[in-house]
Amino acid sequence: MFGIKGFPHWTMPGWIVTLPLLSNYLAQQSVDRRWPKVWLSACAALSVALLVAGVGEIQSAWLGRRFPDVFRTGDPTVESVEWTQLSSLSEVKTAIRDRYTFVATKWRDGGKLAQALGPDVLPLVLPDDPHGFSFEPKSKGRIGLAVMIAIRQSELPSRLPELHRYFTDIQWVAKARIGRGGQTEISLVFLRGRQVRLLERQS
Repeated sequence: MFGIKGFPHWTMPGWIVTLPLLSNYLAQQSVDRRWPKVWLSACAALSVALLVAGVGEIQSAWLGRRFPDVFRTGDPTVESVEWTQLSSLSEVKTAIRDRYTFVATKWRDGGKLAQALGPDVLPLVLPDDPHGFSFEPKSKGRIGLAVMIAIRQSELPSRLPELHRYFTDIQWVAKARIGRGGQTEISLVFLRGRQVRLLERQS
C-alpha cells in the first residue's frame, strides 16, 4: 500500500482490501450514532461534485484557463483529448489513400493516431517506448517502407536524430493543432519519409 512510488492506481489493490473493513466499522457505528450517515452523504456529494468538475475540465480545460497556477507544468487532462480532427486533414487523407504507414514516437500518441484514423491504420511506434505496439507482428516495419511520421512539435528537435536513424528523405508535410475551447494545446507535425532500418532497440 505504501511501498511503490509511482502512479496512485499502482497501489490501489492494497487499498481496496480495506474497504470491507471500513464498511463493517461504519455499519457498527451507524447503529447508535448519526455521524457515519452524515459523513457518507458528504462523501457522496463531494464525489459527484469532483466528477462534474473533472468531466468539465476534460471537455473544456476551464480550470487551467481560469486558474493558470494550478497546472504550472502543463494540464495533464490534455492527454484525454481525442485526435479525431486529424482524419479531416487533407495531407493525412492523401497518406491513407497512398497506403503510407503512420509512425508515432511514443505509445500514447500511437494510440491516439489509431483511434483517430480508424481500424485500417495501425501505427508503428519507435522502439524506445512501444508498449503494446511491440506485440504487433509488423511492429518493426520494413526497409523501403513509405511512412508518415506524427510527432509533437515540442519534441521534434530532440527526437530528430533518432528519426534519421530509422528513416531517410524526411520532409515536412503539415502541421495540426489540437486543443479545447478554441485554444491550441498540442502542435503536431507530420513528416514524410522512407524506412531504412528496422525499428529495433539499439544497444
